[in-house]
Amino acid sequence: MSRHGRKNKFVQVSEGNNIHRVTAIANEWQGPLPDPASLEHYSSINPEVVKFIVESAREEQKFRHDLLKSDSERKDKITEAKTKEIELAGK
Repeated sequence: MSRHGRKNKFVQVSEGNNIHRVTAIANEWQGPLPDPASLEHYSSINPEVVKFIVESAREEQKFRHDLLKSDSERKDKITEAKTKEIELAGK
């Protein structure tokens, strides 16, 4: 999942009788893929790079999903074994 945002910060600076307004703009991007402007820039250099980046993100996501699934399955087996152990102890 990607998250992005744009933040504007305004600062007033005084120099003698002059007041200046300074605007700072920061763009944030978080996620497995670069922001769209960067992807477009990379594509203008070499379209294969964008394909590689997207495929790498897909592979990473699949790896994480598989890892979470196997961890969940392992926890289920442990729970089943403990439940069976408790049942046998009660007999």
